[in-house]
Amino acid sequence: MSGKVVGWAFGQSRERELSPTQRFILVAYADNAAEADGKCWPDKEEIVEKTGYSQATVYRAIKELEAADLLVFTTDSRDRPCAYLMVPWFSHSEKDDSQPEKNNSHSEKRTNKGTVNEPSDRKRPKKKVGGKVVSDDEFALAAAVVSMFNSSAGTELTTDAHLTPIVGRCRERPKLTEEQHGKIIEAVFAGERWWKGPATPKIIYGNPAIFEQSIELAREQAKKATKRFDVNAEAERIRREQGLD
Repeated sequence: MSGKVVGWAFGQSRERELSPTQRFILVAYADNAAEADGKCWPDKEEIVEKTGYSQATVYRAIKELEAADLLVFTTDSRDRPCAYLMVPWFSHSEKDDSQPEKNNSHSEKRTNKGTVNEPSDRKRPKKKVGGKVVSDDEFALAAAVVSMFNSSAGTELTTDAHLTPIVGRCRERPKLTEEQHGKIIEAVFAGERWWKGPATPKIIYGNPAIFEQSIELAREQAKKATKRFDVNAEAERIRREQGLD
């Protein structure tokens, strides 16, 4: 940890009028940065754990910090993924082993099942689903879906491995928000298990019929919750009218 880099991050937060989310994530990176050049190695999953934000929120904020030229993803002289905070006392324009090479950006995801390389949002290889390139917004939503699925299922799945079915269903129902996808996932795991084998996003996003079934399950659970609320409210009203409260 470098107090100088953290101080710089707080200063940028004020000068650039960063959002609270952007500020927290910038400081989280600064907390792991070398004072000499602003180099740091935490991957995005570490930032997710450190800040408590969702994966999608972290991805979006990092993309915004990159666009503001505050954070650059690259690889170091040993070809290890790393990031640079663009601290003013170190020149990143010099051509040497310390220079950030913006065309080799990756972040590592470490789990107890091994190490998986995932590209940063800005530099990730463009992938196609159904012959159409996956946009940054689509990837961010898919990442959020996988993060919420992992939370409900107790799994450690990656976005890239399940991008196709999730993006496919999201394109079919583009008006569904991240919050609504979360409720659909919660509804599936709150109900009876209808699938065999390990839980993957395909049990929800595998095909249009399964996805519509999952949406309907979420609707039914929402109606039940509303009905329970209405019954309780009516009982309270009756008690008040009869002077029982």
